[in-house]
Amino acid sequence: MNDMPVNEIHVGDVGTVLTTTIKDGSSIIDISGATLTFYFKKPNNTVVSKAGVLVSDGSDGQVKYTTESGFLDVAGTWYFQARVLDGDNSWKSDVAQFKVYTNLA
Repeated sequence: MNDMPVNEIHVGDVGTVLTTTIKDGSSIIDISGATLTFYFKKPNNTVVSKAGVLVSDGSDGQVKYTTESGFLDVAGTWYFQARVLDGDNSWKSDVAQFKVYTNLA
């Protein structure tokens, strides 16, 4: 039997951390005072938003969302993008994708 580590995300997983970095071109944006929102597009084309939180103090531009109970409810390819609002300024992260797998039981 193969004992390879598994790094899959599964339907129903709770506590999975999804992280992205906010940049303007190649420059990292300090997002310490900003409003942070994640937008998720599920495999069934439903779009939902969730509040993001800073990974550290915000100077590194990193924002994260930690999955909650009931969130990862559809298997397939998901997409997400973070949006940052800071006064009159607004930035969006690159669109990222991840796969959610079904469970055996």
